[in-house]
Amino acid sequence: MDHKWYPPSKIKKPSKILLDIKKHPSCNNVSIHAYTEEKVATYDAFISINDIDHYNTVKDKISFIELNVRNMSDYAGIEYNAKDKQIIIKNYVLGGMRRMVHIFNHYFKTSNFKMIEKKYYTLHGQRISSREFKILEVPNNTDKNAIESSI
Repeated sequence: MDHKWYPPSKIKKPSKILLDIKKHPSCNNVSIHAYTEEKVATYDAFISINDIDHYNTVKDKISFIELNVRNMSDYAGIEYNAKDKQIIIKNYVLGGMRRMVHIFNHYFKTSNFKMIEKKYYTLHGQRISSREFKILEVPNNTDKNAIESSI
């Protein structure tokens, strides 16, 4: 695989490097005239923010992960879940997400951090995560607080 890796021992300020890359559109090999289909479903993996001890700021930790995954096929984006203290890495294709996790963990196998894929289940031929569900057949007189506390 022809992929440029950014090991933490080689870069001190990943947020600055990422900003420089994003400023220069020549680094992005996508034509401004290319049709981009809007995809909404993503398959996610995560890395615990506390496992990355090479950088002090959350911004640098997120930038470090983005630098290393942004050019992988079907990469959809990255975000930070402050509640769970996780960096969420999104991919448009389930197989692409699994491949990304495998390649990333292989390259960084000597590091403290590990990318973990979110769990997905098949329901009526569609993949859904464990956080997406639908509550069925709830009586109308059931209090909303009772439903939320039961979950």
